[in-house]
Amino acid sequence: MAARGAHNQRSFDDYMIGWVCGLPKEQTAAVAMLDERHGSFPQPSGDENNYILGSIGAHNIVITCLPMGIPGLVSASSVSTHMFRSFLNIKFCLLVGTASGIPNGEKVRLGDVVVGTPKDGFPSVAPWEWGMGSRPSRTRRSRTLADPPSFVLAALDRLQAAHGAGESNVSLYLNEMINRDPTLTRYMRSDWFEDILFNPTYAHRVAVGRRGYGNGEEEEEGGGCRDCDRTQIVRRRARGMRVHYGLIASASIVVKDAELRDNLNASLQGKALCLCLEMEAAGVLNNLPCLVIRGISNYADSHKNDVWQEHSAAAAAAFAKDLLGYLSARDVYRADTAQVVMHAQARR
Repeated sequence: MAARGAHNQRSFDDYMIGWVCGLPKEQTAAVAMLDERHGSFPQPSGDENNYILGSIGAHNIVITCLPMGIPGLVSASSVSTHMFRSFLNIKFCLLVGTASGIPNGEKVRLGDVVVGTPKDGFPSVAPWEWGMGSRPSRTRRSRTLADPPSFVLAALDRLQAAHGAGESNVSLYLNEMINRDPTLTRYMRSDWFEDILFNPTYAHRVAVGRRGYGNGEEEEEGGGCRDCDRTQIVRRRARGMRVHYGLIASASIVVKDAELRDNLNASLQGKALCLCLEMEAAGVLNNLPCLVIRGISNYADSHKNDVWQEHSAAAAAAFAKDLLGYLSARDVYRADTAQVVMHAQARR
């Protein structure tokens, strides 16, 4: 990435693609994908977002992140609203980060990337709500949200065809990230990472002597399944990263329950297959045309931890960069602004 200049000779209107992250480590991965970082602008009045500006190929990108410790739909909605009010020429947004995978047998694995796309009559993203007490029997799908712009989906088709022919640049961009900044080594996949999926009926175990140790931080950050029964692990063959396309669920709660997770797909009655769960997309898609790209870092069960989080964030960011290489700057320039698109949608 080229060094940042002291001044940015561009204007707010030169930035047509937004990139929203939910966590600081997701923003770190996003910034690491920039080909060039630009200088900043004076902070717009009333806008509390922090922006990082740069470019990938021919595209000028504005990156922002949800406030630390305030995840979820409301925060995402506020951040995206400020973004398109300050950068009036934004055409669409990339929402890039991590999510909880829904295993569906062999399909979705840790380190994989899931891209929200309309499929089988379902939208790319659907918000889901749970009833009182988060009981699985109360799962229901709420309103649907707008799909990504057609020119973005067309670029995605071209990228998917290239990946099918073995022409993915995801690994290349991850290696370039490390070559530019060796301190980001933790964002690379390591041989000691274990992709462990437990049987859905088996809950996480912690030895009595370690319960409460470090206020749970050891369990959350470090893998934490040392006391779990490894005979309860679902046996699967090792494989490399894959990209999946289809329905993403945007949840209003953090899901750490395998039964609750699996009930989501059961409620679809075979009409569609939900690939992952996240917590921000519904908030952004209320305000901006958006493509959601998620790296899978856990399985939304009681064994959830952060071991895969950095790498999954980087994999999603590298996929987003790969996609931008298939997106014509001319198509972006000619597209309606996000404000025009969302106002038209509101009148329907």
